[in-house]
Order: sequence, then C-alpha cells, then structure tokens
Amino acid sequence: MTGSIGFRHPELRARVCSVLTAAMRADNTAIDTLVESADGLDAHTADFLRHARRLVLACAAALSTVLDVHQPVAEPDAPRVCRECGGHECRTVNGILHVLNAYAARSTEIDRAEAWRRADAYFNARGGPAALVAVEDIGDGYAARAFTPASGLNGPIVVVDRRTGRLTQWPPMPREALIEQYRRYLDGLR
Repeated sequence: MTGSIGFRHPELRARVCSVLTAAMRADNTAIDTLVESADGLDAHTADFLRHARRLVLACAAALSTVLDVHQPVAEPDAPRVCRECGGHECRTVNGILHVLNAYAARSTEIDRAEAWRRADAYFNARGGPAALVAVEDIGDGYAARAFTPASGLNGPIVVVDRRTGRLTQWPPMPREALIEQYRRYLDGLR
C-alpha cells in the first residue's frame, strides 16, 4: 500500500476534508437528543456519542496539520517529493492511509445540494445584488455559474470538487471543454 507522495497526498487530503465536512454537518443538539432518548446505552457509550463530533473534528484537524507538513513539492525535472521527508514515498502519508483503510474510513462525496450551498456562498459573499446560482454535475465535480442581469451566465465558473469540496475558478467555456480541463487539472494534482 505504498505510493508516491504526489499521488497519495491528494487522496488523503480528500478523505480528511470529507471527515471534517461530515463532522461539521452533524448537529450536536440532535445527537444529545438521540442519546437522551436511547434506551439501554451504557454511560461510556453515551459519553462517547456526546463528544464524538468534537473528537472527530479535533482528530481530523490534527491530521490536516500533519498533511500540511508532509505535502508534495516539485523538484526541478523530477517527480514530487515530500517536503518534510524528502522522499518520493512518504511513510507518514502511506501510514495514515493504511490506518484509514484498516478502519474502512472512506470519503463522503459532496452532493449537488452541498455544491450549490458552497457556490452560492462564493458568488454571493461579496455583497451587491444577489446572483442566482445554477449547478450542474460534470463528473468529478459540479460546475456552478452565477446569473446576474449585467453578465447573464457569461461570468466565471466555479467548480466544486466532488471528493474534497474544494472550489476552483475557471473562465467561461463550454461544458465538454470544462470537463476535459478539470480532468487534466486533477491529473496534475496526483
């Protein structure tokens, strides 16, 4: 289960971001209500469930910090290497992936509704008249366009990555061209 840092790091980053997103979406009030109403829970299980969201957030944030240190950097005329270890294979990244695989911790993909929420926040965070946001599935992500009376749909495109939720801005282009360009972009990250 080893692999180059350039290939493994984005996969691990996506999984950690997915865990953070899932934990942030969880509602502590709903968890507390469920724990209180559940019959037969022992005190340790109830205590764990009450604190699970905070614990998951802390662990995922700690893993994110490790990934900030152990990230791929490009050497001139050479494959990517780990910034901390200096090698093409990072034992830290591979070890974390091995543990996540052993416990079946998988990424949760961003759905269309979450992509729209993120794109709407992006396009409408600057103030001014509210823009209507349209989102379409492009395979590896969701392409979002904002409609304003001044520009119609000719403004920039924001792609919300399906695996990580990361937003990237693209110039206006046809759907098929965007799909091809975005795949090339993702291949460059691996």
